[in-house]
Amino acid sequence: MNIMPSKILSGSFIFLLLLFSLSFVITSSARAADYYVSPSGDDGALGTIDEPWETLDKAGNSAVAGDTVYIRSGTYNERLTPNNSGSPGQYITFTNYNNEDVLIDAQNGTRNSGVYIVGKSYVQIIGLQVTGANNYNNSPRSGVFVGDGSSYITVDGVTAYNNWYGIRLYGNAVAVTNVTVKNCKTFIHNVGPDTYTGNTQHGIFIYREVYDSTIGPNNRSAYNTGMGDSYGIEVGTADADNQTRSPQRIIIDGNETDHNEVQGIRTWNASDVQIINNHSHDNGASGIQLEGGARNIVVENNLSENNSQIYEYETGAWAADATNVLFRGNTLRSNKIGLIITNSSQVTAHHNYIYDNNRGAVNLINAGGLVVNNNVSNIYVTQNTLYNNGDPVGQRGGVAFGQTNAVCDNIKFINNIISTSTNPWDLYVNHCTNYTFNYNDYYNSRALSVNYLGSTIAWAAYLTASSQDSDTIAEDPLFSNTSADDYSLQISSPVIDNGTFLTGTAGSGTGTILSVLDAGYFSDGIFNAVGDVIKVASSEAVITDINYGTNTITLDRSLSWNSGDNVTFSYSGIAPDMGSYEYSPVPTPTPVTASTPVSSSGSNGSDVGYCSKQSPTSSPDLFQIDSGKNTAILYFAPAGMPYDSYNIAYGRSPDKPEYGVEFPQTPSSGVIRYQINALKPNTAYYFTIRAGNGCATGSFSNILRSKTTNNSLAVKKYYRFVSVSGFHFLRP
Repeated sequence: MNIMPSKILSGSFIFLLLLFSLSFVITSSARAADYYVSPSGDDGALGTIDEPWETLDKAGNSAVAGDTVYIRSGTYNERLTPNNSGSPGQYITFTNYNNEDVLIDAQNGTRNSGVYIVGKSYVQIIGLQVTGANNYNNSPRSGVFVGDGSSYITVDGVTAYNNWYGIRLYGNAVAVTNVTVKNCKTFIHNVGPDTYTGNTQHGIFIYREVYDSTIGPNNRSAYNTGMGDSYGIEVGTADADNQTRSPQRIIIDGNETDHNEVQGIRTWNASDVQIINNHSHDNGASGIQLEGGARNIVVENNLSENNSQIYEYETGAWAADATNVLFRGNTLRSNKIGLIITNSSQVTAHHNYIYDNNRGAVNLINAGGLVVNNNVSNIYVTQNTLYNNGDPVGQRGGVAFGQTNAVCDNIKFINNIISTSTNPWDLYVNHCTNYTFNYNDYYNSRALSVNYLGSTIAWAAYLTASSQDSDTIAEDPLFSNTSADDYSLQISSPVIDNGTFLTGTAGSGTGTILSVLDAGYFSDGIFNAVGDVIKVASSEAVITDINYGTNTITLDRSLSWNSGDNVTFSYSGIAPDMGSYEYSPVPTPTPVTASTPVSSSGSNGSDVGYCSKQSPTSSPDLFQIDSGKNTAILYFAPAGMPYDSYNIAYGRSPDKPEYGVEFPQTPSSGVIRYQINALKPNTAYYFTIRAGNGCATGSFSNILRSKTTNNSLAVKKYYRFVSVSGFHFLRP
């Protein structure tokens, strides 16, 4: 036997291995192909645009990582089943060709779904219509079904109607993870009879073990009706109190849910769910409902209106059986009731607008602004604005606590405005023994009236009997223009600087771990939302974690504090205002055309001659913008010292600032807040900030985009890029 010398063998082997590897890479890249399907095609053809395949079955069996299947117009009486997986950066894509109308018809339940994905990864379904999977006995009875073991699936621009479920994600034996559903709708408009066809039960249904998935943006789940429990978006499980069998880490962001038979959005025994930036309206029951043991839920910046179209006791938003919930920055209007909290614990509701809740099905005896009832504990309702809620025939107050068979334990109702309630009572209190009501503003053009422990009494009698609301006022809050839904405050409003500090520090210290007397007022954002911005004495920071058991708050930056320092939400002036709106006396900056584009590099003053000052050592960190109709409130971490001022540059293009404003600022270790006024409504702006030290300037910060709203009431929050548990999000 002839044996080749090892040195030569090794060298040859390495060469051949490299050659094979290069060939494999080239071959793999070359395999990514475009294929075409047409009802007039032939599965024996090449699958090109000129010689297309005929069936979706052929396409589902043939497409591999990186391939795109273009489906030509027509009706396909079959099921699309991808039988291969893509890979990171090499999705398998099934899409309609050139926006042509493609309909996959399950033919009244002959097939169990229009699109069926199980155990596959990195697959995209784009621009298709799916219908006819409407036989309850032929599971999974879904227009689009994403089942066991599937991951990194995108459903984009799909129209699903006349199915039992429109789009269903279902992890049963193996979890479903990292699914995105966006730009979809769950109904069609029948132009001839001017009617709508949705789905029999839920429009979008996330069931059991579905993790780390996003519903939105721009889905419209509507006109789902027929079962008596048909929801727009349902996130839940039938396994009661078994969190391991429930959806977790689900984001429902930027959707519209309307004209559904029951709730617009509902969670049932789900955990770690964000419901943000949605518009839920004209649903038969509540706009947003959390029940069945829901845990760790954020409901933020939603508009919920005109609900309770069919059912009587319904609301804009309802924590019906939930733990650790944050309601923040929502607008709840024109429902039967604005906000209900029942059978729940550790619920924080702040900076919500709740108004005109005095309409709905059946009758108006239950109409009102806020109801806290049944077995509730650790409920913190602060800094909310309530206006014109209830009805003269109502049996609840403008706000009602413990009305029926309730156990109220540790209820806090502080720094709120309750104005012009149209119920017989402005306040209803019963069955509550451990509660604190104070520093609110109750106002009505008639004499204030209270139902206290079952009896109607005057306001003065309530103050004496209850020993509550000793620092509460009863004055017109002087909203700017309620007829235009503008609940900002006039400069002479009595609620400005008239609120209280919510809690205090429980000792002195320095660092990021802060002990307070009561942490229940605040939220760390739960799962993926940004935590509350709080002010500790005169310094601000963002909450990143809370331990309610030990009343310990973790901050995003190091601060120093003394024992007994005030701790509350961010505010302007000498004390917090009452209500949702914080009046800011910041003058309107005069827009000045920027002379040069913004750059990422700083200056030592050489452009204006010699400068002996030291430049700031680092740039600010712009991490949040709250945009209103004409305003933008910027939140940023300070630059590296030394500095004595900040310059904000902004405009409608990220690389061409149009305006600028400069303001003095003493060095601070906490979050800095600044309001820009005189912005155009419904317009996107790009902001960046740099610090200055006399003639020396520092580097510009990151650029953060925000968009102003259409009305003066709505506020939309924008955050910079964040990473949570390995998953990356850009909010919103």
